[in-house]
Amino acid sequence: MRHIFILFSLMFSSACLLFACGGGDGTAATPPSVAAVVVTDVVYKKAAKITVTGQHLDSGITVTSIGCSTVAEQPGGSSTSRSYSCVPIFGASMDVTVSAAADKALLTQVTVPVPSPQVSLVTSLGTIVVELRPDRAKSTVDNFLEYVDRGFYNDTIFHRVVSGYVVQGGGYAVGQTTLKTTNAPILLEPPSATGLSNIQGTIAMARSTGLNSATSQFYINAVNNSSLDTTSGGYAVFGSVIQGMSVVTAIEAVAVDSNSWPTTAVTLTSASRTAPSVP
Repeated sequence: MRHIFILFSLMFSSACLLFACGGGDGTAATPPSVAAVVVTDVVYKKAAKITVTGQHLDSGITVTSIGCSTVAEQPGGSSTSRSYSCVPIFGASMDVTVSAAADKALLTQVTVPVPSPQVSLVTSLGTIVVELRPDRAKSTVDNFLEYVDRGFYNDTIFHRVVSGYVVQGGGYAVGQTTLKTTNAPILLEPPSATGLSNIQGTIAMARSTGLNSATSQFYINAVNNSSLDTTSGGYAVFGSVIQGMSVVTAIEAVAVDSNSWPTTAVTLTSASRTAPSVP
């Protein structure tokens, strides 16, 4: 008889592994409910925070996202609040979906705008703010931001200035005449593919004669240079000036030598992310 009781106990325990058994009082686990989902610190290619509040969240919820990669739960969650992080990877919006872990029932879904990234270029003649377009030229934007985020452009110079054409920088450190060491070249995203034209006030990648040779150097179009959209295969535009075009004009006006090198250095003191306002 004792063997029969043990067998029954084992069968019951196995059933609890397959089905949602309740507590000691025989009641089923209360399913989770969500009151709100709040997403903060939404910056392209930076960690965003997702906070889920509700009831019985310890019964199990799953948080997924389209447009935000590597969703990970943060420690310290409770039955009424849980936090997650993810990295926005698109330049338009991200969807966050919360489901019950047990039956995958949809609890809620929210869509959050991901503002276009902005970078402040602080120069010896003033500050230029550019807004980038990862929705059109993702690889080029990601390449530029990688240099920005690790401080590569800090204390560099605008080494090529052509009045009525472009101002170019991102290659030489202050006081140096040899190029800085860069990452590997990137693939060209030409205007014919992105729809972004080399018009006045746009920022684009400088390169050599090879189509896929751009590294760190960039230029700002001082005038409409739409011919660069197709010249030698095209030059990749990836954003535009939204503040400080007068600074570009001031740089354009400096005296240069026969190689278009400013006779008085125009310094790019720092290049850093600017927190854009969320629509």
